[in-house]
Amino acid sequence: GYLILRDVLYAPEAFCNIIGGPLFDDYNWDTGSRRVTAKTNGACAGIIDLNKLYRFRLRGQCARQTSLDSETMYVIRANWNPTERARWESFRSGHGGASHVNEATASTESPPLTQEEKQWLKDNYRDEFHFLRMYGLSIYKEEDRDEGRRTLRALMEDPGDEASDTSSLDSFQRDLANDPTSHAADYHFSESELDWIKAGYGHSGHFLRCYGLKFYDDEDCKEGKAIVQAILSDDMPELVD
Repeated sequence: GYLILRDVLYAPEAFCNIIGGPLFDDYNWDTGSRRVTAKTNGACAGIIDLNKLYRFRLRGQCARQTSLDSETMYVIRANWNPTERARWESFRSGHGGASHVNEATASTESPPLTQEEKQWLKDNYRDEFHFLRMYGLSIYKEEDRDEGRRTLRALMEDPGDEASDTSSLDSFQRDLANDPTSHAADYHFSESELDWIKAGYGHSGHFLRCYGLKFYDDEDCKEGKAIVQAILSDDMPELVD
């Protein structure tokens, strides 16, 4: 079997290929038989089965073939940088063409953050450091900071459908909408510990990631709890008799 892919992004560091929802613009998925068939002629392209994660395999491909480790738990969340998406849409629609994309790529660095942009970062992400981390960028690399500034300005100019869809939700629901794992480890922490985490990191998922800990690993969560308790203990005023 074969599958026709559109709008393919090259991600060499990804541990597996990721197929997005637009696949079903051209194909149907029968959840009973698990078959994926072309809408044009009904030809079977392959099967979607569950092997650690939902996996598409071409017709004729070995069911045991996988790049995933059977002992590892995986969580996948893929984001397309808004500025890169806009550049691609402009190129695809023919407004500007390939030369326009090349010019954008070769353009000079974006200007430094304004006070308004810094305030927006503070209101939504705490600061530039945490904003960059959210998009897999490093504050220690100038090219990453440049990309972050472009992303920030695209978000401020047009928050997108996701922001409008979740504007009426409370902060907990917004966290889940942005990151389904954001509160998965909350039960490991007390109410006061969660209050401290929210004030400094937004949610427990982000806090654990900042310390290189995994939300699904009980031992890592215990280590995270110990870190919070140690910090809170240091912040507590000493009582004088």
